[in-house]
Amino acid sequence: AALAGVRGGSADVAAGSGAALRWSDLSLRIEGSDGKKDKVVLQRCFGEAAPGRLTALMGPEGSGKTSLLSALAGEAAAGKGVRLEGRVAVNGRSSKRGVRGSGSDGGVRAGYVKQQDLFYAQMTVRETLMFAARLRLPRDVPLEEKRALVEGLLSKLGLAKVADTIVGDAKSRGISGGEKKRLNIACELIGDPTILFLDEPTSGLDSFQAERVVESLRTLADEGRTIVCVVHQPSSRVFSMFDDLVLLSPRGEPAYVGPIKTMPQFFGAVGHACPKNTSPGEFAVNLVSIDFESPELEAASTARVAAIVAAARAKLAP
Repeated sequence: AALAGVRGGSADVAAGSGAALRWSDLSLRIEGSDGKKDKVVLQRCFGEAAPGRLTALMGPEGSGKTSLLSALAGEAAAGKGVRLEGRVAVNGRSSKRGVRGSGSDGGVRAGYVKQQDLFYAQMTVRETLMFAARLRLPRDVPLEEKRALVEGLLSKLGLAKVADTIVGDAKSRGISGGEKKRLNIACELIGDPTILFLDEPTSGLDSFQAERVVESLRTLADEGRTIVCVVHQPSSRVFSMFDDLVLLSPRGEPAYVGPIKTMPQFFGAVGHACPKNTSPGEFAVNLVSIDFESPELEAASTARVAAIVAAARAKLAP
C-alpha cells in the first residue's frame, strides 16, 4: 500500500492522508567556544506548510534557510553546543525534534533531498533507482514490485528517456544537472514521503532545468504531498510556481510568512510596493537584505528590515 501513491496519480492519495506542518517560536543557537559569543541562527520563527502546496524558504545569504529546513525535518537535532527550542507539529502532534521526531506514525513519512547529488557515476539512472529501492524497501516486497515502482518513478520524474544513460561525473559524460536533481528526488520518493524537504533543488541549474525540477515538485504537491524547499534566486517563472513563502531576515527572523499572492499586499501596506517588471521573489529578498555600502545605508536598511520583521510578527504570526 505504501508504494501505490508513488506509482499512481492523485487518486492514490487517500483523503485526509496529507501532512499539515506548523512551527512556532522556533529558535536555533550555537554556543560560542573559547569565550566567544553564541551564534543566533534562528529567532522565534513561525510558519506552516500544507498538503498540496509548494512552500519556498527564502532569504539573504546566511539567513538560516537551510538551518530552518533541517530543524523542521528533524535533521538538526539539538546536541552538544546546539540549542534548538520551539514547537514543530505535524497534523497537530508536537515534537521538539522536527517531523522525524514527531512520533506521528499515522501515515506521515518525511523525505529529505540534500543539495549535493551523490551517485555512483558508472551506474545508469535505472540501476541507481533500483539500487536505492533494494536498499530502502523491505525484503518481503517482491522484486517485480520494486521494478514496477522504479519504472513508475522514471516516468513521473521525466527520466524515462535517460533511464539507460550513466549518471556520469566530471570525467564521464552522463545526464544533465537537472536530471541528476530529479534522480535525487526520485530516490527519496522510494519511501513514498508525505512531506518532502529539499535544500536548494534549483541551485546551479539553468532556467530551463530549474523549471523542469519545480514542475516535478508541482506534480508531487498536486498529489497531496507537502513540499518545502529552500530556493535561492529563482526566476520569476520558477517563483510563480510556488504557493507559499517563508522569508527570513539576515538575523534568522520571519519577515514574511504566507501565500505568495498576498505578499505584494503585505509589503505595500508597510510602504514597500513592488515595482512593475520586477521579480517578486528578488524584490522580497532585496527588501530584507542589509546594504553595507556605507554606514548610512547600513543603518537605513537595518531599520527597514527591523520594521518589516515587526510588521510580520504583528500581522502574520498565529
